[in-house]
Amino acid sequence: MEYRALGKSGLTVSAIGMGCWPMAGVGWTGIDDKASLAALEAAMDGGITLIDTAYMYGRSGESERLVGRAIASRREEIVLATKCGMHWDGTNIIRDSSRKCVLAQVEESLRRLNTDYIDLYQVHMPDENTPFEETAATLAELKEQGKIRAIGVSNYDVAQMKAFARHAPLHSDQPPYNLLKRDIEAEILPYCRENRIGVISYWPLYKGLLTGKYGRGHRFPEGDNRNEDVRFQG
Repeated sequence: MEYRALGKSGLTVSAIGMGCWPMAGVGWTGIDDKASLAALEAAMDGGITLIDTAYMYGRSGESERLVGRAIASRREEIVLATKCGMHWDGTNIIRDSSRKCVLAQVEESLRRLNTDYIDLYQVHMPDENTPFEETAATLAELKEQGKIRAIGVSNYDVAQMKAFARHAPLHSDQPPYNLLKRDIEAEILPYCRENRIGVISYWPLYKGLLTGKYGRGHRFPEGDNRNEDVRFQG
């Protein structure tokens, strides 16, 4: 395994990370808790140190709880990343990166993950109803308190990263990036390189499509988000 510095965060991470959205039990099929825990164990045994989850993965934090179980005896080996600012209201996904929401979510995530600190805490999506200053200042406060070690964002464009970085150190961005989606090469990657912001790409194999495992028009079991994805519909 190769290891790299994550921007100017001071963290060193494996070049390959483990994304844990499919373990949430919502929007994905064909995986259960036993398989999820086995996959996490295999990843760590293989040298993966970056494990990425989120507050909203699952209707009540299933992904974070599984990650917490898996890393319990290996916490110091892991760079644990999770996200805030989104949640389910029972029907819809709500974006809320207000100070009140972030402070509540970080405490719940710490409980679910069974840890007293988070290595990388990321804002899941831009929230047009909350000023960047409010969110950034809240994460900076959490870093000062030792509850988080580094600050990241996800799905932010360059203008949004600039606005955020005026009020808190910004250590990473997490955009989608793969052979089918390369638009970050135009502005986001150059900006991050110039400002020493680490880039953690998600969907590198586009939900499994680029593995070659699924043929044109493949149908997944009911409830799998890929059934509604045009790239899987041939």
